[in-house]
Amino acid sequence: RYKLKSDVLKLGHHGSKTSSSLEFLSLVAPKYAIISAGKNNKYGHPHKETLDNLQKLGISYLNTQTDGDIVFVSDGVSIQYKRRD
Repeated sequence: RYKLKSDVLKLGHHGSKTSSSLEFLSLVAPKYAIISAGKNNKYGHPHKETLDNLQKLGISYLNTQTDGDIVFVSDGVSIQYKRRD
């Protein structure tokens, strides 16, 4: 098994239920997950299963549907989400 680690993870395929499994999210253990999905899309992204997995693991997430552009800033040591007003 590979050791994975990330502070920020962009979820696969707009947060579909098959793109970011509980096992994968557990291994990566990001502080933040990013979901890029169109508002009111016909596919229902992100799926409830994915959101439930994030909640089970205590992973905060941001969603372009509700948060718009998502920007993080890093000094090479720490990373911060910058809310765009």
